[in-house]
Amino acid sequence: MDRKPKVFLLQIINSWLIILLAAGYVDASTDVPFSHGLLFRIEKPGIPPSHIFGTMHSEDPRVLSLPKPVQEIFDRADTLVLELDLGPATMLASMTGMLLQDGRELHDVIGTQLYEQTVTAIAGNGMPEEAIKKFKPWGIVMLLSMPPTKTGQFLDLTLYQSAIAQGKITKGLETVEEQLAIFDTLPEINQI
Repeated sequence: MDRKPKVFLLQIINSWLIILLAAGYVDASTDVPFSHGLLFRIEKPGIPPSHIFGTMHSEDPRVLSLPKPVQEIFDRADTLVLELDLGPATMLASMTGMLLQDGRELHDVIGTQLYEQTVTAIAGNGMPEEAIKKFKPWGIVMLLSMPPTKTGQFLDLTLYQSAIAQGKITKGLETVEEQLAIFDTLPEINQI
């Protein structure tokens, strides 16, 4: 098996395991401290503790409102590490990476029937046809897989903005190029 599909498969499996663990479907052992919930403490003698907090890309106010213990730990932290750095350059690169760069349009890639279905589906999310003409197939899948946004505020972005306002160091675990490569290495026929 080629290395790229293996790496992609492992990333998908790891992502699902993290989601299942965070949702409580995988038992992290009941006798281990911090084994329940979305906030985990990592500590080693002689080193200040770190915390991992499970987040969701949702604008639901129940998600955006941090529980008091989480807010207190966040306020004391000097560094915030997210999946991606959410600065303007990353956001722009992420959006640009979803677009076809070779002169083709989505219609050319996916054909008339699927394109018309896509236009109808995306209209249900409040987007006009003109807005999707240059999207890669996987970019459309991403747009359609998320509920329509009202505010554009999701928890990671809210945490990032709070960290900047508090003067914290912010970092990303991955680069936008690494994340986009996961999708861009999929053969186009598989994206369709």
